[in-house]
Amino acid sequence: MHANSARGALARLEQLTLEAARQAPVALIADAIDVVVFMNRSGGKRRVEEALRVTGYGADGYLTEPLNSPALSVVSQGDAS
Repeated sequence: MHANSARGALARLEQLTLEAARQAPVALIADAIDVVVFMNRSGGKRRVEEALRVTGYGADGYLTEPLNSPALSVVSQGDAS
């Protein structure tokens, strides 16, 4: 899915569900999605810009916490490793 951030991807998923439902199933989305990874492409390489763990849904929206890992950095296009 295309989005401008990890949180934006959650909003986009809600938007897509609204094409088939009257109300976005935010509790179901929060339960079904564990991690959202936002990647950016620059110079033919993809780079992880943001990774969020989704822990639930509350009054203020999705409950998330950042994931930080130095192993998630740059992937050359077509590189399977």
